Amino acid sequence: MKNNVRQLNSGGFTLVETSIAAVLMVVLGAGILGLQYTLGKTQITAYSSVNNSNEANDIVLKITREMRTARSGDNGAFLIESGAGDSIVFFTDADYDGTTEKVQYTRSGTTLTRYITEPTGYPVTYPTSAQTSKVLSTNIRNGVIPVFAYYNGDWPTVTTGNPLPTPVDLLEVKLVHVYIRSNDLPNASVSDFIAQSYATIRMAKDNL
Repeated sequence: MKNNVRQLNSGGFTLVETSIAAVLMVVLGAGILGLQYTLGKTQITAYSSVNNSNEANDIVLKITREMRTARSGDNGAFLIESGAGDSIVFFTDADYDGTTEKVQYTRSGTTLTRYITEPTGYPVTYPTSAQTSKVLSTNIRNGVIPVFAYYNGDWPTVTTGNPLPTPVDLLEVKLVHVYIRSNDLPNASVSDFIAQSYATIRMAKDNL
């Protein structure tokens, strides 16, 4: 009988062994959960970075393309109506219909909005009743850095006076720098994506 008892004890787990095994299982489980959390955050950050880059690039491309083709309004207005650090108003054929629309881009906080006003009547006017708007992004993280900077015809040879102080002397503007920092994760600056480009206003060139 004593031999049988010893065999049963030798084939089972002691309390200490069971406790150690339980602790190891808890540690292993915590490690797996931690790894899953880290991988999940990495995937979210990577996905966010792609979204941020696509959004910022699309916005900069749209603005610079329209700025390059800026022209006088159908009412005879100068091709740029106003220019500030976070807002610009100009005229261009934004929808390729042969008429000249008034286009405005304005950043307020983290929101960038595009406004389009169609020409109406004769003589032509641009009433606010003919204006539509579209929010392009609520993820703009420029902070104190302006979306728009303006340069005269001497830049980049002459840096003095460039960029031009805002609100700008409209007749001096020959080129506009567009800067967008985008991030749909407000507390993860590592995911910020910066897109920027310069638009030379063709109709404002001195050698035309």
